[in-house]
Amino acid sequence: MPKVAEKILRMFREQPIQTPVGPIHASVSIGGVAFPSYVQTPAEAMTRAEAALREAKALGRDCHHFYLLTDDQRSNHRRDIVLGKQIKEAVKDDRLMLAYQPMVEATTGKIAHYECLLRMRAEDGSMVAAGEFIPAVERLGLSRLIDKRVLELGVEQLNEDPDVHLALNISGLTASDQSWLRRLIALVGGYPDIARRLTVEITETAAIQDIEESARFVATVRDLGCRVALDDFGAGYTSFRHLKALTVDIVKIDGSFVRDIATNRDNRLFVRTLVGMAKGFGLTTVAECVEDKESADILAAEGADYLQGFYYAKPELTRQWPQGTAIKPESKRTKQRGAEVSERPARVAARG
Repeated sequence: MPKVAEKILRMFREQPIQTPVGPIHASVSIGGVAFPSYVQTPAEAMTRAEAALREAKALGRDCHHFYLLTDDQRSNHRRDIVLGKQIKEAVKDDRLMLAYQPMVEATTGKIAHYECLLRMRAEDGSMVAAGEFIPAVERLGLSRLIDKRVLELGVEQLNEDPDVHLALNISGLTASDQSWLRRLIALVGGYPDIARRLTVEITETAAIQDIEESARFVATVRDLGCRVALDDFGAGYTSFRHLKALTVDIVKIDGSFVRDIATNRDNRLFVRTLVGMAKGFGLTTVAECVEDKESADILAAEGADYLQGFYYAKPELTRQWPQGTAIKPESKRTKQRGAEVSERPARVAARG
């Protein structure tokens, strides 16, 4: 590949582009990756090639750069290949499932929603930690496959329980995936009762990468009768103009501003500003990663509509309390087991 890249570079260096107004001297930057030596999927290949292209530009342009693996990266890549095969088999064998975490009303503590986070069961019946397989999903470019299965799982629950409300959190890649939208239309199009109980979440960081494409995605989903939420709000510093252009219904405040809100005055001021901005647009607000009573009280005082986090409950494979139950964190702790895990960007939230 380097020889081919050098040939292309020489061609542009030595042969100006002829135009009606005269010759133009252009430079070229080239990024590449060996497929399938260093990557396993077309999506991963594009991601690595784009990273290599950025590196070529950073080196001064008019050069090439190819993505290579270090010894440690090569070892990790081999593990990813094995895990990727296991993930695909889990999808095929119906071993992906959802774990529930309640979202409560900020002022009453009553359960209003359940967010459902992706889990995978291994062939031997054990649960694979989300922090182990979720990053591999993203590195291997399997987000679209997983997001489509999560959509199907969510709609299955909407059909089974007419009272439940679900929200699907999808990856940035899926937000521009027409096949996912076609699947959504096939599942909820013509079924207004299903559509009105479905919310699709997209992260702020993904949304602002291509604001026009994201706005079209949001419009299509809302035209079906679904709602749209902007997840990790604040992480990407969305402007007023962007928030207006996206026309979402809900914003979920990024947990990095919530975790230490009781001791960090800047974070409290930032959350107050975010809540005020969201309410100015008529949007519902959810604060994630609430871990103690003091933080919960502050967030309620600042006007957040819903709260979610380990202070109230950890994700469980079954819903522990009926909708409308007021959770008492002090008494529920004896029911909680396990440690916090890294969650998937594509996840499902349920109300009901």
